[in-house]
Amino acid sequence: MTVSSRRSTADRPMVVVVAATRRERERLLASVPGDVAVVLATSRENAGELLRSGAGGAAYPSRGIGVDLDAEHRTVVWGGRVLRLTPLEFETLGLLSSDHQHVWSIAELTRDVWATGYVGDGAQVRSVIKRLRRKLALAGMPLEIRTVRGAGFQAVCTVADQGRTPEPIAP
Repeated sequence: MTVSSRRSTADRPMVVVVAATRRERERLLASVPGDVAVVLATSRENAGELLRSGAGGAAYPSRGIGVDLDAEHRTVVWGGRVLRLTPLEFETLGLLSSDHQHVWSIAELTRDVWATGYVGDGAQVRSVIKRLRRKLALAGMPLEIRTVRGAGFQAVCTVADQGRTPEPIAP
């Protein structure tokens, strides 16, 4: 999955921003000039993966299935289809798909997307997940958000090969 920026990243400087929360990412991004490509990562390990994948300027690495996340327009693009998302839906999908093997708990999603430590009953997270699932399904996107009972949520590619079960999205 790729996040595109306004211009090609080949002709501009690049900055790597490592921040665990949305609030911190926004604070750091506010200090970066608009003509600088930015790679957003939630950890040093995630930053290394992004840079090794050639994601330069993208917040999320290529997934190899032709699905793109456009951060500027908050859209998901696949097979000529464009799906517009709300800011919370876009941030949630970006985080879920940023680590294909990680099952994201409600506490982690609340911390990283809502930038708060308070979880409560998790209704706000479940509501966004529900809307996101509905939008992805209606648009025919090859992505699914699975619930892992007792653990949280995981983004999964639903494009299956000849009877194989869908796999988590690979970086």
